[in-house]
Amino acid sequence: NLAWYWRGWFLEDTLFDQAIANVRVTRNSQQVRVEIANKQEMVMPVLLKVDFADGSSRNVELPVYVWYYTNLWTTEIPTDGKSITQISLDPDRNLPDCDRDNNVWKAPSETEKPADTNGS
Repeated sequence: NLAWYWRGWFLEDTLFDQAIANVRVTRNSQQVRVEIANKQEMVMPVLLKVDFADGSSRNVELPVYVWYYTNLWTTEIPTDGKSITQISLDPDRNLPDCDRDNNVWKAPSETEKPADTNGS
């Protein structure tokens, strides 16, 4: 069903803006929870890239139907214990995002990290 595509590109005058709303790395660093917001009316699939400190990366694609009933989606991505340096939405800049300033999350440096007090 491509109704979302025709509606967003041809039938309605809508904007597209996905954003990284929140990132939370679990205490044991085995996964990261990424909260993604769809801040405008146009819906598109989610393209995420997770960069690790060892130079490797992981691409994650979420289908467009994650936006069918919500504008805020959380996905869990395995990290295999690797440290994350950055998470990017649409890293190849293929989608017509109207505000790319909210598409990148950079991990705080060791001196910027707050003490973990909530045990997560």
